[in-house]
Amino acid sequence: CSSWRGTIVLAGEMIWSTLIYTSLYVFIIWLSLAVTIGIFYCADLAEEHPTIFGKIIKYSIIGVLVIHLILFLEWELPKLYIIIGIVSHGCYFQLLKDYPRIQGLTNPWLIASLVALVIDNACWLWYFYTHYFTMMEILCFGQLLLWLVPFLYMISLSVNDNVLPGLGTNGHGGGGGGSRGG
Repeated sequence: CSSWRGTIVLAGEMIWSTLIYTSLYVFIIWLSLAVTIGIFYCADLAEEHPTIFGKIIKYSIIGVLVIHLILFLEWELPKLYIIIGIVSHGCYFQLLKDYPRIQGLTNPWLIASLVALVIDNACWLWYFYTHYFTMMEILCFGQLLLWLVPFLYMISLSVNDNVLPGLGTNGHGGGGGGSRGG
């Protein structure tokens, strides 16, 4: 009789484990779908309303800079790394002057932003490697203070595809981009 109980308990544990893992996989699929829909919505917003999306980027930069200042004044984090983060977000802010037209690798602010992004990520990666933090703390820090603004810029890359060559920043013809003979 006790062997049957053991078999029933073992079967119950297997069913429970299967249910837990199945639920986890379904959750991961739903989370991936939600993130995909969110990215699609942001890309659509950036294409349809580049001015509004530029303001979202601007206020995101300001919010991240405020958080950097609070971290600089209140927390025991490396001041140099926080200053590097402030400088990198200053470079991102300079990119807004020509938004939504980012001139590619001829733009010195774009090059400075990319270099600052790599340096900022490397510094914080080294810091988190040498000090104990939970994975959740590291991901939340990175998502908000390292990757948010570059990710918003990456989403808005498709905006440049909708700008016709030869148009000025005001959207009224500027010549030079057409292929008409004459």
